[in-house]
Amino acid sequence: MDTQQPDTKTVTALFAEAVAAPSMHNAQPWRFRFKASEGVLLLLADLERAMPHSDPDNRALRIGCGAALFNLRVAAAHAGFAPLVQLLPDPAEPRLLAAVQLREAGRPASDEEDLSRLHPAIRERHTSRHPFEEKHIPADVQAALQRAANRGSRAAVPRRLAHGNRAGTGPRCREP
Repeated sequence: MDTQQPDTKTVTALFAEAVAAPSMHNAQPWRFRFKASEGVLLLLADLERAMPHSDPDNRALRIGCGAALFNLRVAAAHAGFAPLVQLLPDPAEPRLLAAVQLREAGRPASDEEDLSRLHPAIRERHTSRHPFEEKHIPADVQAALQRAANRGSRAAVPRRLAHGNRAGTGPRCREP
């Protein structure tokens, strides 16, 4: 698989789908950048959109950014790319949460097919303040969600991001 250089129109479309992700109070605590010279899409935490009173450890900020990254992966797979994600690529830049290179998908791998199948859900997402329904989730859907969650996932939070710009302390703050 070769790295494919996406054009600006493609990147704009991918970012538009990524930012449809949910976030606490719809704060959208992310910023996306495209380094055209390297063909790399960057996801950064936007600490100006952090909510220190309701989210003092920036947990919800990271969850929202993770949802935006997931949407980006789904949109990329749907567009025929195999997104290669590097989490926390630069320890010196704690706001930089991920770097994504788009590779030619060729014959889709099962994980890209699984991601691509989720694409219609991106635009169906909406805020609901109603309680969750008690519905049975079919075993094949549970298995697909589990596979998607297990691929390339890890929990590591830079200390400076865990507590805004301050150095973190305590058991929940660790360097990756």
